[in-house]
Amino acid sequence: MSNYSVGKIYKLTSEQTDRIYIGSICKKYLSERKQDHKSKSKQKPAVHSNQPEHIRTPESTGDNPHPQKGAFKKKNKEDKNEVSSSIAACPVGSTVCESGSTQYLSYGQNPFSVWFSGDSLFYQHSIASPSCRFSTIEFVCDPEASDDTGPVHTANSADNCEQTFLWKTKLACPKKTCFPLVNGTEFNLSELLGTTHSVPNTNSTAHLALCGETVTTVPECANAGWAACQTSDGQRPLQLGAVPITYSLTAESTLLMAYSLADPFTTTIEFICDEQVGLGQPELVSIGAGNAYHFVWAGQSGCPVL
Repeated sequence: MSNYSVGKIYKLTSEQTDRIYIGSICKKYLSERKQDHKSKSKQKPAVHSNQPEHIRTPESTGDNPHPQKGAFKKKNKEDKNEVSSSIAACPVGSTVCESGSTQYLSYGQNPFSVWFSGDSLFYQHSIASPSCRFSTIEFVCDPEASDDTGPVHTANSADNCEQTFLWKTKLACPKKTCFPLVNGTEFNLSELLGTTHSVPNTNSTAHLALCGETVTTVPECANAGWAACQTSDGQRPLQLGAVPITYSLTAESTLLMAYSLADPFTTTIEFICDEQVGLGQPELVSIGAGNAYHFVWAGQSGCPVL
């Protein structure tokens, strides 16, 4: 999967032509992409026709452009989402531009509007005044889509005012929070989020937060950002666990969650599948050698997602 945190958009120019190339890379060094261009320039001409170069989004990291009826570019501070800043022939202010053999037509301007309908996210550009032309992009979740998948033109309205596009991408998929996936087996711990779970013991109480959250019910633990802690009457709280959290499967294929080491304590929670008890409650079952705290949590969250 591409690392978008190091993503870059770059421009290539040449003294031999006024044409430019806008591309993107999700690698640390631009030199890696430059070498690709140098290699490909020896295989085929840099300019293929009198059509403008395809402008790709930052997510598009493949080598093959997706020919569309319009050329698109993601919004950034420099170009304010205007393709005309990269294709001089496009009308000024265009966010969607149709390139023809003799003319360039604007099919959208800023501002834009966004809304949900069903499972799709719709992104609509404003009318390109003084014409009636505008564009609508439907984003659909596709977990199997490759990183270089681009939009596909789907329709042109009868009055030639609206162009519609379909863009299937994994980026449109709802983000799953607290769905650990271990060796192909997924678990749903999301219903346990947002709450610090307290586990009373003989002379103390353990406080557990899950999935990267921190304890909120004990001020001393909350202020320190601890993920698990223990309180006792008349004593200062002890840190039992920190973030990040790791997951693994036991020999019995149950989910085991381990907090990062909080020297000298180590803390694990084993989730046991039991749909009959609902969410259930954690129980402290042992404190082993080296201050190893082990909790067991029987409930529906320990059952694999089918």
